[in-house]
Amino acid sequence: MMEYLKDSELRIGNLVFDSTGNTTKVESIIPEHKRIRYGIPINEKRLLNFGFEYKKTALSNNYTLKEFRISYVIEGKLKGKKFLVYANKVQINNFGHIKHIHQLQNFYYQLTGTELITK
Repeated sequence: MMEYLKDSELRIGNLVFDSTGNTTKVESIIPEHKRIRYGIPINEKRLLNFGFEYKKTALSNNYTLKEFRISYVIEGKLKGKKFLVYANKVQINNFGHIKHIHQLQNFYYQLTGTELITK
């Protein structure tokens, strides 16, 4: 079962599912006007829609957008782990807390100061 998103998790421009399951962009956040919104799970198609480029190596599936990289380890002793790397400086190991598109958009903005938008 999907959980409702809290207004405090969202920013204007975030992509979410509305109450009917359609993808919509957050255009306003007004606490008095409760809207039912759900997170959109991150997947390969959605990453590519944001302009990430896919590259497979012997050990991982990598999605890169400028200096921002998401790696899913597919072989070796770290198999099943996820890593997020920014500018070869910031690395977050097993970033399981970032599961939805709006979370990725917010995190990307925090690191880069640039909005993550679909192409």
